[in-house]
Amino acid sequence: MKKIIILILCICTILLSSCNKSKGASEQTNNGNDIHGEMLYYATWNDRIVRFDIMNKRASVACPDPLCDHKDIDCPVMAIDKLSVQGNYLYFVKGNTNIDFKVYCYDLLNGIIYEITECVDSTVPIMINEKSYFCAAYYEYDDDGNVIRELWDMYRYNPITKELNKLSTDPWPGMIYLDSYDESRITWNCDTGGDPLYFSTDYDFMNILYIDYSDMDFSLDAGDYSIEGQIVWDAGTWSETLFKVDKTTGERSMIIDGVATSRYCEIGDTFGYLYNTYFHSNDGNTLYFLDCSTFSIRKIATVPDGYSIVDVFVEYGNEMQCGDYVGIRVTNIESDVYSNSMWIINIRTGENFVISFEE
Repeated sequence: MKKIIILILCICTILLSSCNKSKGASEQTNNGNDIHGEMLYYATWNDRIVRFDIMNKRASVACPDPLCDHKDIDCPVMAIDKLSVQGNYLYFVKGNTNIDFKVYCYDLLNGIIYEITECVDSTVPIMINEKSYFCAAYYEYDDDGNVIRELWDMYRYNPITKELNKLSTDPWPGMIYLDSYDESRITWNCDTGGDPLYFSTDYDFMNILYIDYSDMDFSLDAGDYSIEGQIVWDAGTWSETLFKVDKTTGERSMIIDGVATSRYCEIGDTFGYLYNTYFHSNDGNTLYFLDCSTFSIRKIATVPDGYSIVDVFVEYGNEMQCGDYVGIRVTNIESDVYSNSMWIINIRTGENFVISFEE
């Protein structure tokens, strides 16, 4: 059974050695956010949710309240801690203290934000089969009211019925991240502060099976080959080298080296690797695409004059992909504000332009 992989942490988009991935990841991204006939790309921007209108090339705060001035925490899309774009829903965690976080679901089709729960901390909900999974924390206190420890419970939320169910029967000692899933099982990673704790459950978070870390496969499935990454440190800087490994013979050969920052994306049915590099006479401002089925590489686009790429990572809370478009943070080299614009690129055609967001 093919695994469908969750891509939610920016660091996972560069380190193949730390995250298992396979084709099919677009089912967990907003692959063509066509809301009311619009192509919209969502991202967190200075702790707020910003909507980038690709067709009209403009940006605005993604607040459903027409009377809101978006100036303080009272704005429903301000003070955003985490954001996940899931089809026609935005899930986000909002708050600015460790005792007052709230988890929300933003129904984009109807322009309504629903509060899901309040907690000490939370992962951002991720949708699987029309329902969203996340874990939320609470404090355990002693008789004197002092915090003993932080504990975590797993929840499932239905955005259609607004039903919230606590799935875990006993609390967990750390934050639980959704790693991957197939037709019957979900694989999780619990952050215990020590060695990685991997386990799988059924869709009701029952029938737990613990997984030995040494048995985890962190390579990228590419047909007859798997793709592995290796981090290279050189004079205080790091890059990534990708290798393909023949599944039959085990033969290992290099595909590309000098990868600076990257993300995974799809062009139609082609799953690939979007990256920039500071090596081989590159200045880091050109995007390349590695086709993970043919291992061919092609140039996508170079950032417009006057701008430089901040990185190609999918920053935590930014949308993976909107149709054939991706968004990459760039800086106007004449501005005093770092990372002040979004470079929108059609990874199929190479069409690209910069949208600046004015505070």
